[in-house]
Amino acid sequence: SMLEISWRGTEPVAMPDGSERKFIQDGDTVVMRAPYFGEVRGKLLPA
Repeated sequence: SMLEISWRGTEPVAMPDGSERKFIQDGDTVVMRAPYFGEVRGKLLPA
């Protein structure tokens, strides 16, 4: 999860475009892939 990758938001994660994130943000698309189950994706909408 993003929380684990960013060490609870204490370490930024480098994104492909060169920006850094500590948490997912509104408008982000989250993709999860697993063998035999395929892919699922969703877009985070603002509250």
